[in-house]
Amino acid sequence: RPRPTRKGPVAQRRMDLYERVADGSALVWAVHGLNVVLVVLVVTWFAHFDAGYAWASGDPAVFSWHPTLMTLGLLVCYSEAALSWRTLAFLPRYQRKVVHAGLQACALVLVVVGLHAVFRFHNEKTPPIPNMYSLHSWLGIITVVLFFAQFTAGFTSFVYPLLGDSSRAAFVPVHSKLGVAILTCLVSATVAMGVLEKMTFGKDCNNEHGESTTKCSVANSFGLLAVLLCMSVAFLLLDSNSH
Repeated sequence: RPRPTRKGPVAQRRMDLYERVADGSALVWAVHGLNVVLVVLVVTWFAHFDAGYAWASGDPAVFSWHPTLMTLGLLVCYSEAALSWRTLAFLPRYQRKVVHAGLQACALVLVVVGLHAVFRFHNEKTPPIPNMYSLHSWLGIITVVLFFAQFTAGFTSFVYPLLGDSSRAAFVPVHSKLGVAILTCLVSATVAMGVLEKMTFGKDCNNEHGESTTKCSVANSFGLLAVLLCMSVAFLLLDSNSH
């Protein structure tokens, strides 16, 4: 007769870790951590290695609000809103719906102010910098337009429903998949292009001596972790939908 095996404390901890990874809870906490790290990196980048923050007319530090507010809006608030159905499963359905919509509304406000900051920076520069000339700006506007459309459709379908039950049920998978597509494809691509554009203009990754700078390392780390965040959230959402 085989002897029953006893799991030691180390083996049990490993098993608990494997189970948390398998059910996605470890990855959820990783997403929360990535959001904190991204905020720290973007503030460090522009407060310590760039012009700092200002709102006065003609001050070049106005630009710093653009990447910072876009990070808070399209990365932090958006990803936390997308995961709120999973992370707040202990709440009643309507309360989760309100939290989800509230985080998306915060993201929308932050995005609008962030866009205002970059347009102000361009227009107040002497001479003015043309608007909407780069791939980053094109992808950014497409992302914002789709995000606004997604928010409006979700609000009028689920929070203050104007659709019937059958129409809302049919729209749920569309709303979910479009949200994943916006975050994974457009947000991550826009962030990566923005980092590349900023580093190219400043020649921070290849200065006159052919050297990279600490600022370049911080910016590239930010871009890489932003893409990793979007992929992690997409994995969690697709895994939830499959179940």
